[in-house]
Amino acid sequence: MSFKTDVIGHWEKTSTSPCSEQYPDRLEFQDKGLYFGQRDPKGSYTHWDAGTWEAVGDNQVKLSTANDAVITYAVQLKGGVLKFTDAQKCEIEYRKRS
Repeated sequence: MSFKTDVIGHWEKTSTSPCSEQYPDRLEFQDKGLYFGQRDPKGSYTHWDAGTWEAVGDNQVKLSTANDAVITYAVQLKGGVLKFTDAQKCEIEYRKRS
């Protein structure tokens, strides 16, 4: 398999660090290059609300953000755990939901 196919599906945030607060509690990646993020309570601001995503190799992903910027993040996918690292070195970790 590859990152592009393995990332498809629903993810739940496991990070609890203050820097990860701006990121969604749940993510869904779709195979046509769209994603959707949601924070609790519903309607709360999230930096990744909905937009496009594109894998750049197996260790980077481009995401369109809430302000329409397209940002490249370092990413690791291993054993059902998806970890993003942003420009400020904040690590945001998600676990795949079954």
